[in-house]
Amino acid sequence: MTDRATLNTLRERVADAAAPTRQLFVEAWAACTGHPPPDATDRFDVLVVGEAWADAALLLAACALPDERLEVFWSAGGANTLSLVGESGAGRETGVAVAAGYSGRIGLSLLATVLDRLCDG
Repeated sequence: MTDRATLNTLRERVADAAAPTRQLFVEAWAACTGHPPPDATDRFDVLVVGEAWADAALLLAACALPDERLEVFWSAGGANTLSLVGESGAGRETGVAVAAGYSGRIGLSLLATVLDRLCDG
């Protein structure tokens, strides 16, 4: 696992990103996942090349936080928030707004959520 300072810097870059990029996602994959199985890395590469940002971020979350469950909560007002729930079932909302249907913004939001969790870890 990468050190906390590097993860924080990466988190800031994600927050400042206007749109996802291959470089940003590849750097996050390397920083967050350690040594994932080769098949997961191959799948991630295909998703990033295809710009399937939300799917790539979900795969990253599954590899980086294998004991956690990612949930999306839909509120009545139409805004969505992301939450990571650990084995104990104690959730923590991140307060990240998600633009439904837009893979890039969703991917960045998911990536930010994973980085937040790893930085708090």
